[in-house]
Amino acid sequence: MPLTHSFLGLDLGQRSDYSALSILEFHPHPSPQRHPATYEFLTNPKLHILSLTRFPLGTPYPKIAQAVRDHIQPQSTLVVDATGPGLPFLDFLTTTPLPANLIRILITSSGTPHYTNGHHYVSRRALLLNLAVLAQNRRLSISPTLTHTKTLLDELSAIRHDGSSTAPHDDFAIATSLAAWQAAKRFRKFLNPAEVQQ
Repeated sequence: MPLTHSFLGLDLGQRSDYSALSILEFHPHPSPQRHPATYEFLTNPKLHILSLTRFPLGTPYPKIAQAVRDHIQPQSTLVVDATGPGLPFLDFLTTTPLPANLIRILITSSGTPHYTNGHHYVSRRALLLNLAVLAQNRRLSISPTLTHTKTLLDELSAIRHDGSSTAPHDDFAIATSLAAWQAAKRFRKFLNPAEVQQ
């Protein structure tokens, strides 16, 4: 399994909500230090937030789909919020072959994460707490020079423990949490986030 991989999280808004795309990249960051028992080289793995894109209100879904395709690189996984407008958007997106592994997540209000009929069911709380744990464990980094860094940080600081938010919008937080959820699943050996209890 390649140890460099990008994860694209797409949160689709509706009339009064923005759509947002967050791109994370996993890097193992080898360390010169060795494990005292196995003598294997240690790693300091991180998820780097490479890009944050907020689409203007009213952006047609075909334009969003093309923008997503333009950002896909080799060794990519696209994670889409399939709730609400997500399902018809996915029907449109997949009319032609997609050069990425596609993960469909239906965001629920509660319940244990599970997989049924091609969709992952994950609660909003689980998504956001997983992101918080990665950040607390210093497994998540973001460049202060990105245009929307402050917006994302403000959204994250407004998240409550139950998954609700006091911010007017949370599109970047959700998009980033979608990508981070799948990254944590794929590279659990390295990222090792704490299990989120429902």
